[in-house]
Amino acid sequence: MSHATGLVKFNDGLIMWYEYDGTSDICLSRLYHTKEELNSNWRTVDGQRFCSCGKDEPVGLYADYGNGSYWSGRACRFCHAITDGIMPFDENLNDLPGYADGVPAWVKKEREKG
Repeated sequence: MSHATGLVKFNDGLIMWYEYDGTSDICLSRLYHTKEELNSNWRTVDGQRFCSCGKDEPVGLYADYGNGSYWSGRACRFCHAITDGIMPFDENLNDLPGYADGVPAWVKKEREKG
């Protein structure tokens, strides 16, 4: 079973963290403010969250699984939840909008921060 870190970027530049389940190719929807907070909750039973406020917004999603990949989705910063794009591939195995292999510039910049 393989898990990896993931990052979510909101349009205003806010970065949040999540856990990616590489075995199932699915994002655990719970978002964390820091990598340390994610690590403290790594592989816990409370990995799923849902948005109850209806204020989700477009985001960029990245998973550090394999050589990395990124795609478009939606998330709620208030409920700390990914709401769309949880599975990088749909039932027809078509890539989600904006899907690409590799590491986007915004992730490289975040890694440089430390």
